[in-house]
Amino acid sequence: MKKYNQLHLLIDTLDCENMDKRKQFTKHEQMVFDAVAEKFRREVFPAKDPYSRFDGEDEDYIYEIKYRDNHYQKTLIEFDKFAFNHMYSYVTSREFIYCVGYDMEDYIKVFIFNVSRLCVHEYQFGWEWREMPLNSIFGNSEKINKFVGYIDCKEAIKSITIKT
Repeated sequence: MKKYNQLHLLIDTLDCENMDKRKQFTKHEQMVFDAVAEKFRREVFPAKDPYSRFDGEDEDYIYEIKYRDNHYQKTLIEFDKFAFNHMYSYVTSREFIYCVGYDMEDYIKVFIFNVSRLCVHEYQFGWEWREMPLNSIFGNSEKINKFVGYIDCKEAIKSITIKT
């Protein structure tokens, strides 16, 4: 708790001009974010910096929110997000929660993973280089190689169904 407060005091001091700007979500990401906060019965805040590598936080956790159109048994996690968020959660004495919502036509299925605990249990992410779109902006066909891993949905600590 002490590390968390000291780090946030430093961040607030250095980032005063961005205090009113928060992470912006798409409609579906917002639905996932709200459902996760409600499921955990926690007051989760969007990240203070709109360019943060994580999407939300509270005193005990940092949250990364993803929304995908297609469901796969193994969900993808990019190494750069994984590495930063895993280390950031460690130095702030919190845990890294990865939440992935999938469009299932009539509803959204959300799988919630505690990545910090997966690491403690030496989970094998199956890291590999993979050619992927640069970003998820519609119409962008530029591809780059990304280092990615996978988390099996059966490793989820919780799942949520959101009616659409």
